[in-house]
Amino acid sequence: MVLLYSSDYYPVYKKDIFAVTSLPEGYCYHFRYQPKYVSQKIKDGESLTNCMAIIIFVHGNAKGNTNSNLTYVPVRLARIVKVHQDPQTDLYHVYFSLDSFIEVSDDISKFDETPPNIFFGTQVIQPRFNRTLWKEAVKKLNAYSNSFFFHIKVLKNLKEIRPLYEPDTYESSFELTEGKHYSLRISISDDNTNKDENEIVTKIEGADIKSNIGETIDSGLSLDGRSFRLSGLILGDLSSKVNLIKISTRSTLQAKTKDDYSVRLLFDVKKDPDRHLSYLWFSALILLGGGLITVDLTKVGLTEVQTIVAKLVGLPIGAVAAATLFYRFNKK
Repeated sequence: MVLLYSSDYYPVYKKDIFAVTSLPEGYCYHFRYQPKYVSQKIKDGESLTNCMAIIIFVHGNAKGNTNSNLTYVPVRLARIVKVHQDPQTDLYHVYFSLDSFIEVSDDISKFDETPPNIFFGTQVIQPRFNRTLWKEAVKKLNAYSNSFFFHIKVLKNLKEIRPLYEPDTYESSFELTEGKHYSLRISISDDNTNKDENEIVTKIEGADIKSNIGETIDSGLSLDGRSFRLSGLILGDLSSKVNLIKISTRSTLQAKTKDDYSVRLLFDVKKDPDRHLSYLWFSALILLGGGLITVDLTKVGLTEVQTIVAKLVGLPIGAVAAATLFYRFNKK
């Protein structure tokens, strides 16, 4: 079992944990570790690909804090995708696919490798854990944040769509089909008494997606859920893989909190093969209808009456096909 610790030493490390709670299963995320915090077993080249990992938040490790008492908050399971050391910076880069949220029964402070010495380590005996729900995971983190979290899912026909990741960059994205409709589900946890203290801010970038999500979302309840429409637009000759929705938390108070965080959802809109076949089919019907109208069918053995009937059939075939092309594809 791999151990992936992230602490409150820097705000950015803490925001990594918050982001991990917000993203759907299958999303490929990325931690970085200095060599001095990496297990010797890992440095020696032990293969970790496809190994299960536990993501753990470490409280009490803030920069300048002389208190040696650390609190460990297990957050989520993950599966290691790739580990490599960058020769330019010596940093260890860990890419992992997110799995379910968990609660660990064993005492994490007694694990084989723990902070403050090791933040990227291993555990020989797999700890006892139970899979749990997102709302239970963020409840444990409320004491170390502004108590405001969200979680995202993309669905089609009420079925969740899992993100895929690029084999070269390990960056995750959701595949959408042009002209198809989806929904973006956002669950919200707000443990603050005043529900007006925080809000979710969204921003859409890219020409190939459209949504009615708006710019801000308020919580209103301790636990809430909102669904928004999401569509892949009809593609032209060119399309872009850089279609994204940025979702962030934001404090509405005058004194801004350092615990606000954000995630990016990338969308790759693909052409619809059924739409392509429909275009070919109706184009062929236009050619058929035009041929029946213009070609002298008596030369192929049809009688004059049969020729007239064929032309009367060809006229509506060509007309309906042309009208359908104009309606569905804006083509005359």
